[in-house]
Amino acid sequence: MTQHVTADGGFAYGAVGADIHVFGDGTPVYLLERWSRPPGGDPGWLLELPSRLLNARFEVVEFTGRHEELAALSRWRDGPARLAAHWLHGPGGAGKTRLAAQFAAASAEAGWKVITAVHGPGSVLPPPGSQDLRLDGAAGVLLIVDYADRWPHSHLTWLFSNTILHRVGVPARILLLGRTADAWPALRGALANLQSGTSSSPVQPLGDDDGTRLEMFSAARDAFSRRYGLDPADVDRPDALRDQEMGLTLALHMAALVAVDAHAHQRRPPTDMAGLTVYLLDREHRHWADLYGDPAHDLDDQRRARVPPRVMHQMVFTAALTGTASRAAGTAVLERIGLPADPGLALDDHAACYPPAAAGAVLEPLYPDRLAEDFLALTMPGHPADYPAQSWAPATTEALVGGDAGPGRLSRAITFLAAAADRWPHLGPTCLFPLLTRSPQLAVEAGGAALTALAAIRDVDFDVLAAVEPFLPPGRHADLDVGVADLVTRLAGHRLATATDPAVQAHLHANVSWRLDGAGRVEDALASAQQAYDLRRALVAADRAAHLRDLAVSAHNLAACLGATGRLEETVGLMEESVELFGELTGTDPAGFLPRLAEALASLAANLQRLGRGEEAYTHAERGTAIRRRLADEDPARHLSSLATALADDGVHLAGLGRPEESLAVAEEAVALHRQLAEQNPAANLPGLAIAAHYLGNRYGDLERWADGRAAAEESVRAFRRLAEANPDRHRGNLAGALDSLSLHLSELQLPEDALDLELEAIQIRRQRAAELPAVFRPELARSLQHLAGHLAALDRGEEALAVIAESVSTFRELAAARPAAHLGDLAEALDTLASCRSDVGLVAEAVAAGEEAVAIHRRLGARPALADLLRWLGGRLGKSGRLEDGLAACHEAVEIHRQLARAEPAAYRPELAKSLRSVSLRLGDLERWDAALAVHREAVAIWRRLAASDPDRLPALADALCHHVTVAGLGGRMRIASAAAREAAQLYEQLGVRFPGEFTEKIREAREMHAELAAMTS
Repeated sequence: MTQHVTADGGFAYGAVGADIHVFGDGTPVYLLERWSRPPGGDPGWLLELPSRLLNARFEVVEFTGRHEELAALSRWRDGPARLAAHWLHGPGGAGKTRLAAQFAAASAEAGWKVITAVHGPGSVLPPPGSQDLRLDGAAGVLLIVDYADRWPHSHLTWLFSNTILHRVGVPARILLLGRTADAWPALRGALANLQSGTSSSPVQPLGDDDGTRLEMFSAARDAFSRRYGLDPADVDRPDALRDQEMGLTLALHMAALVAVDAHAHQRRPPTDMAGLTVYLLDREHRHWADLYGDPAHDLDDQRRARVPPRVMHQMVFTAALTGTASRAAGTAVLERIGLPADPGLALDDHAACYPPAAAGAVLEPLYPDRLAEDFLALTMPGHPADYPAQSWAPATTEALVGGDAGPGRLSRAITFLAAAADRWPHLGPTCLFPLLTRSPQLAVEAGGAALTALAAIRDVDFDVLAAVEPFLPPGRHADLDVGVADLVTRLAGHRLATATDPAVQAHLHANVSWRLDGAGRVEDALASAQQAYDLRRALVAADRAAHLRDLAVSAHNLAACLGATGRLEETVGLMEESVELFGELTGTDPAGFLPRLAEALASLAANLQRLGRGEEAYTHAERGTAIRRRLADEDPARHLSSLATALADDGVHLAGLGRPEESLAVAEEAVALHRQLAEQNPAANLPGLAIAAHYLGNRYGDLERWADGRAAAEESVRAFRRLAEANPDRHRGNLAGALDSLSLHLSELQLPEDALDLELEAIQIRRQRAAELPAVFRPELARSLQHLAGHLAALDRGEEALAVIAESVSTFRELAAARPAAHLGDLAEALDTLASCRSDVGLVAEAVAAGEEAVAIHRRLGARPALADLLRWLGGRLGKSGRLEDGLAACHEAVEIHRQLARAEPAAYRPELAKSLRSVSLRLGDLERWDAALAVHREAVAIWRRLAASDPDRLPALADALCHHVTVAGLGGRMRIASAAAREAAQLYEQLGVRFPGEFTEKIREAREMHAELAAMTS
């Protein structure tokens, strides 16, 4: 395969075997590149600057130690999961990048395709070209994402959706590197939607008592000594290797490099980290001076470097804050800071000293990052170290960070300054804190990683955090939620240390809980919500009127946190309390609290439904809907949307109570309202329409109106796909439900292949959600597996279906043991599917056993509609097993239940009665009691006639019933009855053939042949 990429006045980039995600202006969200070992630098060039020897890109020091970490990564890579992600975190200088590079090399040797991802915004784009990322013959694909904690959350979710990670039969692994684990909980949620395994581990500090530090120091010293042409034995080992600050890989490498360089230049090496840093930065200064004054360092044939060391100092400082840039952007940056030199010449000289890794780039920063951060701090005035601070540094920083710096540059600058300020206490008060005090919005504009770094400064100025707080987004923001949670939590901790008013304390805990929940830190959010609730209960005991509202809100919020962790009984108890409290508040202020009461009632109903307490759920839901209808009548603009949502939920509750006609009516009203709202404001109302259409599809399915249900389900899937593309974390779970529903409709419409594809997509989303929060999501996964088994069975893949349904039954059995009321019905349905799958592969006795267990469960639950259905199906299986009388008895019981239900709700249960009558007819036929079979089935045909007379969609069912009538009458010797039924069936199929061209061709042919044969026999 050949791919040609051409750029015409813009950026061009191609990828063979992978997706490309770009913004509207064509800028890539990320760039994928094949991993390869970087070429080693020229030995003489590397020696010019010691910092080059520390750059992990040149791998001067062979990888040493970290044996356990490498082994753990290898076990993770070779695990059974199809897709798995691992978050590797540790402070700057811990050795994450080197560890990842070593793991990449080992993986490549093991046959894996190793790919790196570089964040697009703020990066220098490569020249036009392609990356061949095909996975032909690869053992798997390993994607490595460095600086993952600095990527916006939404950009990572785009990366996770790349098809290269989702090839059938190809294992995929994502290794993410970051300084902290703060961003990981929220990302776990995104990965859960992709059925990805998730894990994390820290890069542990190097021990000081097992020889690890000495081994790593010695390896680095030996490597550096070879570069310098020295005997390593001549280089002394420093006494400070056991100090705490020597627990970083970079610290040991710095100590080794300084020891070697000092020995080569006959200097006494410093012993502490600050001294090592200053020593290395002094060597940078010396090189700038040499480059400026030494003719041997010509930049071309005509001239030498023309910027003096003081200008190079400002250039390196600027590059540390901005990172690499295009030449045009770099020129603009130098003009912005007022560099006292020609920008073009300065960029050339800087590139000669610090060659960019990307072609066409300028302003390559000093490496490693930690050294660049220290360089920023030491250049800024206010520190006591023996290093020349520069008076221009504050103004240069202000020029680079303020104004229209752009999100990429701003994020790097504030993140680097915050990380440096954590180690160098002067940098905050002299630079970062005044800058953010003047322009606090910059911290938010810099992004979530910058907020996290700011909140992590040990000596942070809390007045600065307080100044930033008003600029935080008031609602959820996927790319900022993690950083916002870190900042709010740090600030709340400071305020709680001095707050004495319990009301203030409760407010702080409540705010922290809400922010932590947005960051995916569910357990931490729950702890804070519990503290807020406990404080407010005590306040209400002292002054009910003053604090009742806050307690009602806290009860509701705590219930939501408990529900997110699967503790449903506790959730319901708190929801009931919230309803009671809001009810009390509406007595004094109906306008202010009726909406909150309706919301609390809906939440209570939803959680009662999850516990299997359907009657109670609908009682509360109906009350809430009545409130919302009243509010919508008074103020449609404010309350029509909530009414539409409530009606959709009511449809679910009514369906669960076996009232399908009522549930369909309210579901149709809900969709009509949501469509009206979506026409007015699509962005705000599309989610509501997607959910309501999903529910409506299910309601049509309850009444076997599969074509109508398919249309509604397809509308829901289309809407959720659009929503999931924009916000995967929020909507992919709902997309899975819509896919699951549509697959069932397609299956009923005899499209099993299409149904199977959709169900597999739904399961892919749901499996990891179940791994992440099993109490909440395992039932969804088990239900999808049950549906998948049905689709596989329809495709005659019986053994596969049996394996899939076994997992579903096992899951529901475990869930039902813990919460019988919530999951016994689910277990019964899964057992019935198991019975069907066993029957398909000839395990008749085992099928009967599963069916009998399902019937016994529904007898215990008293769920009469479901019991009747199971009895009908059990009767057939008993007949196949030879237990003919037992099968007939089961079908007779199904008829009696459906007859009683049809008296109460004729429209809903007459079709079910007709089906059960047919089952009795079949069982009587098994016993060769043909007259009785014909008499019973005559009632079934009469029911279908009445239904078809008012609903043409029932005509196919009537025609099928007539065909069965032909069979029963013929086997009983009633040829005239059989012939008349065959003639009527043929006529009906011909009518249907006109109405639905092509769909009934085979049925028409069979009916005509059957009628002709019977007519001949009768004559």
